[in-house]
Amino acid sequence: MTVSKCRGIKQAIDPSATYMYDMDMCIARKEDGTLYSYTVIDGKIKREEIKL
Repeated sequence: MTVSKCRGIKQAIDPSATYMYDMDMCIARKEDGTLYSYTVIDGKIKREEIKL
């Protein structure tokens, strides 16, 4: 995952969340503390909630 892809996801999905990224995914932390991972597979954004 690149910085530009993560920024694109942030703008498209939820600009109010805090985003971090690594080589594989973009992580979004919503204001209520919920965490979501975003990956791009075949040009499509896949979102999964991260359960702690």
